[in-house]
Amino acid sequence: MTGSRRSAADSVAVLNTLGGTLEHYTEALRRTLERSGAEVEVSAVFEPSAGGGSAGRWLYRYLVELAKLASGVVRRRYSLVVVTWPVLGFLDLLPLAVLRLLGATPVVVFHDPEPLVRAVGYSSSARRLGRILAKDGEIVVHSAAAYDVLAAQGLGSLVTVLPHPLLPAAEPPAAAAPRTTVRVLGQYKPDRDLELLRAIGARSSDGAPALEIWGRGWPEVEGWAVHDGYVSESRLDELIGTSLAVLIPYRRFYQSGIALRAVESFRPFVGPQESSLADLYDVQSPLLVPIADIEDPEAWMRAVNEACALDAEELRAIASDASARSIAAWTQWRRTRTIDGREDPPIVTPSRKRPSTAA
Repeated sequence: MTGSRRSAADSVAVLNTLGGTLEHYTEALRRTLERSGAEVEVSAVFEPSAGGGSAGRWLYRYLVELAKLASGVVRRRYSLVVVTWPVLGFLDLLPLAVLRLLGATPVVVFHDPEPLVRAVGYSSSARRLGRILAKDGEIVVHSAAAYDVLAAQGLGSLVTVLPHPLLPAAEPPAAAAPRTTVRVLGQYKPDRDLELLRAIGARSSDGAPALEIWGRGWPEVEGWAVHDGYVSESRLDELIGTSLAVLIPYRRFYQSGIALRAVESFRPFVGPQESSLADLYDVQSPLLVPIADIEDPEAWMRAVNEACALDAEELRAIASDASARSIAAWTQWRRTRTIDGREDPPIVTPSRKRPSTAA
């Protein structure tokens, strides 16, 4: 190649397969890869809930985009392909194996190795097929807990653990009004801890922060003002930025995009200590609720009070530190995946100062 165009080893194709849901994630990934020194091309297909049409149409558009990527690989336009979500679970490793045969390094990000909602392609037979089709490090996850799940299924050698990408930290906007509300944000899922939220709501009193829940599918929760419905990206940013603190009340999860966006917005979040959230704070942070107190609403409210005591400089430092760690890890990983066409063993980046979650 001539001129200023970079070599294929410096170029990355990112395919966002949930064009609506993962728009923010994909932008953070693009910016992170660019700061690692890569030239990034992003394409997207939209899931039925965002782009209309059927699941079959979504799959068709996905396969069309993969065919375009295959053409780019043949023309040596890029050598690393990152798929942001497996449309068909472990069965996605079949078309990605074709990209590898053409000379690329294909990678798919598994956000939920054991899906929190019903999904195709996660059966034992699909996992066995994945072990046959994939090579070392072709699955990326964003937490040690997610790695443990896949390792227990015999897929550990296929997995690399990398920090969740963040948008670069910027100066926080001045608050238009005092922040007085603690919020839970995001679509309702069965792993949300309703009992805990009801217990927190029951302890709310005059002078305490207002309690709000925003997202699709939520039932009524005593003590909370529930806003059931779709929340746009711009509205979500506004809700996070005007929150006193954001709660992550999951019984089980692998990473939290809402917590990441809180960090990016210089807002504190509160969640369980024994989780990927410890990657964003020190594991001993008083904003993380210890496993022994996870069902105690008083412990959660103590953590909320600690969150409210953080000043702007502390929140800025948390965001800058998390962003720098993410960029450094992705930079190291990308170089090992593309230099001289060599595929080194996967890099597992353990949680910072976090107890092991291995079984």
